[in-house]
Amino acid sequence: MTGEAQTLLAERLVALDGARNFRDFGGYPAADGRIVRRGRLFRANRLSRLSTQDCRTLDDLGIRTIFDLRARHEREADPTAWTGDHLETHVFRPGHKRRLIDMAMDYPPTEEGAHRLMIDFYAELPRTMAHVFGEVLHRIADGAVPCVIHCSAGKDRTGMAAALVLAALGVERDLILADYALTGLTRQDTGDQARAVLRDGSRSAFHERFGAEAIAVMMAAPPAYIGSALDAIDASHGSVIGYLDSLGVDEAMRQRMRGALLQEQGRIQSMKVLLSKEVGGPDTLSLEDIPAPDPREGELLVRVLACGINYPDVLIIEDKYQFKPERPFAPGSEICGEVLAVGAGVSGWAQGDRLICVTGHGGLCEQMTVPANRSFRLPQGADPVQGAALLMTYATTIHALIDRGHLQAGQTLLVLGAAGGVGLAAVEIGKALGARVVAAVSSEDKAQAARDAGADEALIYDRAPFDKAQSKALADRFKQAVGGDGADVIYDPVGGDYCEPALRSIGWEGRYLVVGFPAGIPRLPLNLTLLKSCDVCGVFWGAFAAREPQRNAQHVAQLMEWWQQGRITPRIDRQYKLEQGGEAIQWLASRKAIGKIVVTPG
Repeated sequence: MTGEAQTLLAERLVALDGARNFRDFGGYPAADGRIVRRGRLFRANRLSRLSTQDCRTLDDLGIRTIFDLRARHEREADPTAWTGDHLETHVFRPGHKRRLIDMAMDYPPTEEGAHRLMIDFYAELPRTMAHVFGEVLHRIADGAVPCVIHCSAGKDRTGMAAALVLAALGVERDLILADYALTGLTRQDTGDQARAVLRDGSRSAFHERFGAEAIAVMMAAPPAYIGSALDAIDASHGSVIGYLDSLGVDEAMRQRMRGALLQEQGRIQSMKVLLSKEVGGPDTLSLEDIPAPDPREGELLVRVLACGINYPDVLIIEDKYQFKPERPFAPGSEICGEVLAVGAGVSGWAQGDRLICVTGHGGLCEQMTVPANRSFRLPQGADPVQGAALLMTYATTIHALIDRGHLQAGQTLLVLGAAGGVGLAAVEIGKALGARVVAAVSSEDKAQAARDAGADEALIYDRAPFDKAQSKALADRFKQAVGGDGADVIYDPVGGDYCEPALRSIGWEGRYLVVGFPAGIPRLPLNLTLLKSCDVCGVFWGAFAAREPQRNAQHVAQLMEWWQQGRITPRIDRQYKLEQGGEAIQWLASRKAIGKIVVTPG
C-alpha cells in the first residue's frame, strides 16, 4: 500500500483495542465542491471485543445509531459489547454468507478461483442486499447520524453500504474504491487469519474445499471487489444514481443527505444576501455578494438552511417596525442553521450541529452569526424548513396563551386570523392545553386548514372595513360561536376592525391578547372592559424572551416535545429561494398565506 493510503487510514482510524477497522469515512470531496463531514459516518468490523475504554472512546464520538449488518447467528455468537440507552441499534437479515458458501462450490479451490468467486459475489450484493442498503440509506437521510455501519469483518456488507452512502453524497468512484481499499491496510495478515480459521473447530465443507491461500484471497479487500459491485449496478440500473432511485433514495432524499453530511471546503470568502438599502416594499430588496462574517465571542457562525418569514419582515423594510436597523440590512427574522464555526467562549456547540434561532433581522442570507445563548438545538432528524417556522410563531403563542392569557383546559379560546402562522400555532397550542378552540378566518380553505389543525369550530368573516351594522353583525356571530358564557381568551394577531366585535364576545374576566395588527391599529371603547371585568393584554414575545430567558427556554423545550410528539406541526404554505425573498415577503403581506412562508438559501 502507498504512503498516501497509509495517511488516509491514519487520519480516519479510531484507535481501539477490540476493533481494528473502526474508522471515519468522512473527509472525501464531493462532486459539488463540498466535502463529507467528519464525525458523522463511521464504518467498522465486529464490535463484540471492545474493552471498557473502547466503549468510552466511542461514547465520546457522539455516535447515536448502530447499523449491524450481521446475520442473526453472527450476532448471537458475538454480541456487541457497546450498548447504552443513548444508542439505537438496527439489525437486518442479510443472509449473504449462505449465498457465498453456495456460490463457492462452483469455483475451483485455487487463489484464482477464490478471486473470481469474490468478484462474482460482489456483483450479486446490490441485488441480494438491496432491502438492507435501502433501509440504511433511508435512516441516514432521516437524520440517524452520527452512525456506525458494521458487520463481522467490516469489508463486504459494510463496504458496500459505505460505498452507496458516499455515492449518494456525490463522491467520485475512484475515492469510493480508495476508501474500500483502506480495509486492506487493517487486514494485512489475511494469511495468518485464514490459517487460524482452518485451525478452529468449525471447519465446514467450505473450509475443507478451500485452503488457507484461497481463503486469504477472500478475506482481502482489493478495489476490484467493490468495483465489481459498482459495475453490476451500472449494468442493471445504468448508474449508481439509478440504483439509488430503485431503493427509494431519490434526488430529494439525496439532497437532504448532502445538506446534512456535506460541508464547504474551508471558509467561503463571500456570500449572497438579500439587502434592504432603501425604505420601501419587497421590490426594493437587492441580492448582493458581501464578505462572509466571522463569529465573535459568544457567537456561532451558521450556514442558513432555511429562514422563516414573519410579519415584522414586512414592516421592517418599510421602517414601520418598532426596531429600525441601520441600512443596509437583510430582513429575515428566524432561521434554522448548521454550525460552521464556534466563537470564543462558546461551549456545548460543535461544527455540524443544527439549531434554530430568532435573529430579529439578517436571516435572508447564506451565512450569518447568531448568539449561542439564544440558539436552540434542532431535534435529531427534524425538518429544517419546519424548524425555521417554529420559534417566532409558536414561542410567541405559548407565551401569550400561558403567561398572558392563563388559558386552562376546558376554557374557550377564540383565535382571529386562525390560518396564518401564529393563528394556526394558537389553534394547535390551544388544543394541546385542552381548550375548546373557535377559529375565525376569511375563507373556506382557511377554515379547513384551521379544522385540520384541530379547531373545534370555524367561523368565516368578511373582509374589513366594516360599518356599524356590519361590526354588530360580526360581534353577534362571534358570540354565537363561542357560546353563552363568552370566550375566556381571545387571541388577536389581526387588529383593525375585527378587534371590537371580538371583544364584545369575551366572557367575564376574560383575557384579550393583542398579538399584532396587520389590519390596522384598533380603537376600543374601554367601557367594554369595565362591563366584562376583562383584561386587554399586550404580547411582546421578543422583549419577554430577552428579559426572562429561562422561562422562554422552558417554553421552547415544551414546544420541541410537542413537535416531536406530533401535537404541533408547523404548516408550510410556500417555499422560496433566496433570490425570491422579496416575493416571499410580498406573499405574506397579501394575507393570502395559509401557514408559514420559508426561504431556503441553499
